[in-house]
Amino acid sequence: MNNIDKLSIVKNLIKIAHNHKLSLQFRDSSFELWDKFLNNQHYSSTFYSNQELDYQTIYYTDNGSKFIDLSLFFLSNNDEIAIWPLCLNLTKDNKIIICSQFYDGISILAPNILTNLNHKLKKRVIECCLSILDFLAKKFRLNKVNSISTFTGEKDIDLWFYENFKRGCSITPEVELLVDLSLNFDEIKSFWTKSTKSDIQIAKKTWKYKIFENIDKIDWDDFKNLHFELAGKKTRSDKTWESQIADINNKNAFAIHLYDKNNKFVGGSFFRYTSKEAIYSSGVYRRELFNKPLGHYTQQLAIQYMQKMQLKWYKIGHISADNHANQKEKNISFFKTKFNTDRFLRFNFEHSYK
Repeated sequence: MNNIDKLSIVKNLIKIAHNHKLSLQFRDSSFELWDKFLNNQHYSSTFYSNQELDYQTIYYTDNGSKFIDLSLFFLSNNDEIAIWPLCLNLTKDNKIIICSQFYDGISILAPNILTNLNHKLKKRVIECCLSILDFLAKKFRLNKVNSISTFTGEKDIDLWFYENFKRGCSITPEVELLVDLSLNFDEIKSFWTKSTKSDIQIAKKTWKYKIFENIDKIDWDDFKNLHFELAGKKTRSDKTWESQIADINNKNAFAIHLYDKNNKFVGGSFFRYTSKEAIYSSGVYRRELFNKPLGHYTQQLAIQYMQKMQLKWYKIGHISADNHANQKEKNISFFKTKFNTDRFLRFNFEHSYK
């Protein structure tokens, strides 16, 4: 399994695309073009961004996986019409998973297709993707492959859902929680409960804050060291932390830190963003202050900062059905529901191969 011939796979993918009257180009040959395509889209989901794909690659590689990047552009008449994050995840227990560089390590993101592309070409891209999945599943003798269709700015069923529904894929819905940043801030606050507003008012009187558009190692180590302290061990490598500080300093992310009256760091959050969207990536707060509204305050500050940057949407997180979530995940989801203005369905697909 460790001797996978990437060049041979690439040649087969190019052949499959040709059969669908499309051509391919690969992300690892043009990272700049990838982000340019994404940021020119009507909606540029952070999940597809270079910084997010690269971070997840580092994270899973440091946990024993080996990622073979096959992420690609679809072209028609030499014009880029879609991007598709795709890789082979060779796990430490010697399994192989076809996925995107996504935070769950097992799901393939639906292709991100040019917004104004005509229906016929969109359908051709989807059909080509499914042919590629069929080829890879057969090659590696997989019984199933998982994919996911997340919110991309459209308020209608997308073609990835429709084509996989027709194929008879097993579909599990989840709910994505978003904040519509085009609303004025008072309108956003109108979705919050009285207790949430009250908690934020208390926090404003209790904690100092700083928003980092650039950050040095000393300030970032406050976040990193508190994470180690609460976990009781080192849970991820220095490379992942270096990747995050680089994202902040490269204007792909920002951090918010909170301090007590003695300027002691008490917690903070980290957010990634593209030209249109931000996501809540991680947060860490002193355990003895869990009954204090620390996270509430950083959410308000983050939303206001995102509006200042003129982003369109803030993707806070998602909710799974109760039988698919543990108690910690339920608690986190409940916290996030205090701030969203909108809810959209996202779908998990199980592609079965007999």
